[in-house]
Amino acid sequence: MKKELSIDFVQICRDLIRGWWLIAICVIVFGGFGVVKTLDKGVNSYTAETTVYSVTYGALDEVLTGVSVMHQYEHLITSKVIANKAATLLETKDLSGDVIKNMVSYEFSNMSSSSNLVKIHASSLDPNTAIRVADAVAQAFVEHTNNIIGGNSIQIMDEAEISRVYNSVTTDRMKTRLLFAAVGFVLPCIYLVLSSIFSTKVMTVSDAKTEDKIKVIGVIPHNRDI
Repeated sequence: MKKELSIDFVQICRDLIRGWWLIAICVIVFGGFGVVKTLDKGVNSYTAETTVYSVTYGALDEVLTGVSVMHQYEHLITSKVIANKAATLLETKDLSGDVIKNMVSYEFSNMSSSSNLVKIHASSLDPNTAIRVADAVAQAFVEHTNNIIGGNSIQIMDEAEISRVYNSVTTDRMKTRLLFAAVGFVLPCIYLVLSSIFSTKVMTVSDAKTEDKIKVIGVIPHNRDI
C-alpha cells in the first residue's frame, strides 16, 4: 500500500510530542559533548592601558596646538616608527618593532574632535609584557610628537595597568555549549518530522485511498472507555 505524500501539521506536532524522549536524550548527549569540548581552561590574553593627553592649560594657542597634534598624529601610535622607538626603550631582543606594532592599539576617550585623551592598549599573553609595552609606546609617542611641535604639550597621564583579561575558551564556552545543545534538539526534530511525512501508516481515512481504490467500509472511533 502506497501512501500519497502529504503534510499533516497536526500529526507532525503529535509525533514531535510523542518523541519528546528522543529529543531530550539528544539534547543531553550533544550538550554533554559541548561541555567536554569546553573543559579546557584556555590561555589568558592581557591588555594593558595607559593614557596620553594634551595639556588644557597655558596659552590658548598651545592648547589648540596640542589637541590638533593628538588628532593629526594619532596614527603614529600604531606605526613602525613608534614601535621601533619603543623597542629601543625596552632594550630586549624578544620584543622587536614588528612584534610591538602588532600588540598595540588605541582609541580616543570619546569620538569628539576636541578630545585630548588617547588610550593606548598593548595586548600580550604575559601581563608584565603588556604593561611594559604600553608604557614604552606611550613614552615613544610623547617624545616623538613633542619633537615635532617643539614643545611639551603631549604628556603621559598615568602608568599602564591591566584593563582587560580575555580568554577565548571562557568567552565562547557558553556559545559552544548552546550550539551543541541546539544541534541535539534540531536533529531529532528533523528526523521525527521526516518520519511523520514519509510514514506509511494509515492514520486517517484519506491515507486508506490507494491506486487500487480500496473502499473504506467504516471507521472505528477511538474511545478510551472501550
